[in-house]
Amino acid sequence: MNVLIRLILVFTFSTVSVLTYASDTAELDAIKRDLAELVMRVAALEAENAALKASNPSQPALAPVLTGSNIAAVKPEVWTDRIKLQGDFRYRYESIDIQGSDDRERNRMRARIGMQAKMSDDLEVTIGLASGGIDPVSSNQTLRGAGSTKNFGLDLAYLQWTLNDLVTLRAGKFKNIWFKSEKSELIWDNDYNPEGLALSYQTDKTFLHGALNWLESDTKNDQTFLLGVQGGLIKQLSDTRLTAGLGYYQLAIAGREAIFRDEDYFGNSFDCSDGAGLTGCQYSFDYEQLQVFVQTEFSLSGLPVVAFAERVENLAVDTADIGWSAGFRLGKAKVPGSWQFGYQYLHLEADAVLGLTTGSDFAGGGTDGEGHILKGSWMLTENWSLALTLFANDQDMTASSREYRRVQVDTQVKF
Repeated sequence: MNVLIRLILVFTFSTVSVLTYASDTAELDAIKRDLAELVMRVAALEAENAALKASNPSQPALAPVLTGSNIAAVKPEVWTDRIKLQGDFRYRYESIDIQGSDDRERNRMRARIGMQAKMSDDLEVTIGLASGGIDPVSSNQTLRGAGSTKNFGLDLAYLQWTLNDLVTLRAGKFKNIWFKSEKSELIWDNDYNPEGLALSYQTDKTFLHGALNWLESDTKNDQTFLLGVQGGLIKQLSDTRLTAGLGYYQLAIAGREAIFRDEDYFGNSFDCSDGAGLTGCQYSFDYEQLQVFVQTEFSLSGLPVVAFAERVENLAVDTADIGWSAGFRLGKAKVPGSWQFGYQYLHLEADAVLGLTTGSDFAGGGTDGEGHILKGSWMLTENWSLALTLFANDQDMTASSREYRRVQVDTQVKF
């Protein structure tokens, strides 16, 4: 009703302003009297309406008037409302020193952008692009070629169907579903996005994941896949959070040629029909990887702390079949000015895991290495971070071990 009064007054005063230019003063006085009577009548009607509403609270309120502040609330949904974009850019300086080889320095970058489309309350589609070539465990692009155009390819492409609050199904090329203690790359590189099907069950206290990951889905090219299952328990003990679980990943690959990059077995054992020329080579063993992990999160003098340990064994072989890692992280680089420092020790024998999917930076990538990883990060602004990582490792433990040193300086922006 107040809105109505204001509209009447504005309209009437506007009319009066025009009429002031009229020469008939008597007529103008009559209009003013009529205006005063109208205002009094409106005020009386508003008072009567308020009294009726007080005496009968169940009476429905008058329909709301749309104004500039709430008109957007009833705007019809458009397709852009269902789209979410995100991405990141990282610039890296890297130096590599391998015993018996020339030192190496290079500058690299990584650019990623993703789009998530929410088709309905229970169905989402995600598409992601990333720099780099076809390497399944790296989207880094070395700066070279006299400023030539760099490669950009499909890094993610999957649908996610949420069956209910606890169960999710993914199909396509998706982010790895397996729990990884403090992003440990003992079994899976952090950039490895598998392809196939994955089913996840997750509560506040338990999780269970299962997946069929294709390494080659075409029977014409020797179809190969990995079957995996992983489960764990989450326990909150006062200010401490404990996560522990098991995983099992089976890959029948003995007698198969190299899956990626001809004649590259990433540290795994292989046999060749022509040993001298290294031709006609095949994987020597299958991989039945049994994993056990534990992680604890707590606070120390006000700083968040994560400590973890992980072990994996290939049950399909009897030698060079063990891998393990342990480490910690102090602090958390999340808000501007915050920092974190992490340390990890890895021991990964030649046939403990499939070398293709393990960390690509540690000991030069693949298996058959051991050593230290130290990393520090600092948040410069809300989305901009600076990091320094040092790898002090030994390569080729099975043969003649050699020192491997790698230093990475990263600056990264997320959006």
